[in-house]
This record gives sequence, C-alpha cells and structure tokens, in this order.
Amino acid sequence: MRHRVLAIPRMSQIFQLIFSILIIHARCSAVSYVDKWAGVLLVSSRFFNKLARTKAIRKLEWTVPSTNFRHAFKLYIAREAGIEDWLRPTFRALIKMDGLCFTPDDTTYLESRNSTLLTLMKVKMTITTHRAQLGLKPQTPAHGTHCDKATRKACITAWITAWRNFMTFFAGGIDQETSEPIQEQALYIAMREAMPPKRPIEMGKCWDLSIERLNDSGFFDVESLMIEQGVDLLMAL
Repeated sequence: MRHRVLAIPRMSQIFQLIFSILIIHARCSAVSYVDKWAGVLLVSSRFFNKLARTKAIRKLEWTVPSTNFRHAFKLYIAREAGIEDWLRPTFRALIKMDGLCFTPDDTTYLESRNSTLLTLMKVKMTITTHRAQLGLKPQTPAHGTHCDKATRKACITAWITAWRNFMTFFAGGIDQETSEPIQEQALYIAMREAMPPKRPIEMGKCWDLSIERLNDSGFFDVESLMIEQGVDLLMAL
C-alpha cells in the first residue's frame, strides 16, 4: 500500500499564511484601525515580511495624526519598525505640540528610549524661553523720513503695547494642541488690528516698514531653525 507523502510547507509559506490572517484580522477586528495596522507593521517588520509591512505602512501613512494615532505612538512604532522617513516629521510635530496636551500614554512611548522625553522637554523649554523674551523685549519699530518727534513717540508706544499683547498670546499656546512658529502674515494682521483708532496717517506705513525689516533680518526664521536643531538632537539619540 502506497502512502501519500506529506508535503511540508516552507517557512516562507507559513509566514505568508500568518500575515494573510493578520491582514484579514486587521480589516475585520473590532480593535481600532490604528492598533490593528500597527500590529501588522510591528510583526511583519520583525519577521521580514515585505508585502505585509508595505501594506501596513501605506495604511498608517494615510491616517491623519489624531487622538487615535498620536505623534508619540507614531514615533514609537517608527523606531520599532525602523521607518526612518517618519522620524524627522514626527519629532518636528512633537516639538510644536503643546506640552500640556501630552497624555500619560504619550510619556510612556517617549520614555521607551533613553533621554527622548528629557531632550524633547529641553528643546521645548528653549523655544518657550525664546517666545517669552520676544514679549519682554519688543522689537524697535522703524520710522519713515517724514515722521516728526510726536508721531514717533505715539508710534513707539502703540507698537510696544500691540507687540506685547500679541506675543503674550503667542507665547501661551495653551488652548492650541499645536503651535506653529510666528509667521509674518499673522504678526502683520495682529498688529494692524491693534492700531489705535486715532493715529497719525504715517503710523501704518511705519509699521509695514517695521515688519518688512523684521522679515529681511531673518526674524521669522529663528524659531524654525531652533526646531530643526531640536530635531537633530532627537535624531542623534
């Protein structure tokens, strides 16, 4: 009697079957969308299944960071799965994110690698200090050639008041989950709105000139450079 020879599947076939089951589970399970595909990504990365890994990365890249896919968790799985392209943008987003919005889970993921949380907080503190200094030391407004002494005095007083009000709001950022660096357009609009109703006609021209000179001096690039320096520090960990 001839016995049927049992065909032993190759290891690659076994893994392919496992990942097929994982992907089906990711589509059908009641677990959150992000957790499902993060699980597929981590397992496929560990066992070198390129097809499942690529599919999981694509699914997660299409997911907008939110309460269900927080930046700290994205950083964690990027490191665990070795996704280099995610690191710099995620570090950048974490630096811009208001520290008061961090959850206990965020800190757990950030503490998964030595010094990440501490370095991140140092970078954020440096930027916070920079913003506070902007409010304490208002930039000097520029003046046109036709401004007399009285006009200049009124211009400086109004400018300093408007500047400090804007910078106080800007430096706080408590009500915002993310806080972008100060932009020329945002400052221009805020300062224009803060102009006193009764003002010399030259004041508007002087303030426009002041903001233009700030832009030329690189004032609006300072915080962006600080953020990129912070990202470099975090990438080196």
